[in-house]
Amino acid sequence: MIGPARGLAVALLLSLSGAALAAKPPARAPEAAPATEEGAAFTLEFIDKALAEGRLKSAADLITRARFRYNGPELQLREAELLLASGLRTEADMGFRVLEAEPATAARAKTGRAVGLMREGETTLARELLTTATRLDPSLARAWSALAVLAD
Repeated sequence: MIGPARGLAVALLLSLSGAALAAKPPARAPEAAPATEEGAAFTLEFIDKALAEGRLKSAADLITRARFRYNGPELQLREAELLLASGLRTEADMGFRVLEAEPATAARAKTGRAVGLMREGETTLARELLTTATRLDPSLARAWSALAVLAD
C-alpha cells in the first residue's frame, strides 16, 4: 500500500515528468505568450511561497504551468527544491548537480544539494558544498544556516 507522502511523491514525479533533469526545454505551446521578466519573477515568487509553506501540490502545479511560458535555470531550481521537499533526494540531487554549472544558480544549487546530503547524514560533502556556496554568494542565508546546523 502506498502511503500519502509516497503517493504525493509519485504524483509529483509524474506531473513533472523528468523536466528537472531534461537537457533541453520542452517545446513551447503555440498559443503561449512570450514571457516577461516581471511575469517570470512573479511566478517564481508564488512557487517559492508554496514551497516554503509546504504546499507541494500547488508548487508542482505552478511549475507545470510556468514551464510552457518560460523554462530556465531558475524554474529548474524550483523543480529540484520540490523534489527535495517531496523526499525524493536522489532525483533532487541530480537536478541540483546540473544547476551547479549555471553561474546564476550555482550557490543555491550547492546549498540545496548540501541540505539533501545533511538529511542523509553525509556531513563532510555537505560542509564542502556549503563552504563553496557561501564563497560564491556570501549573502545566501540558507547556506549559512545550514553551516550553523552542521556546527551545532
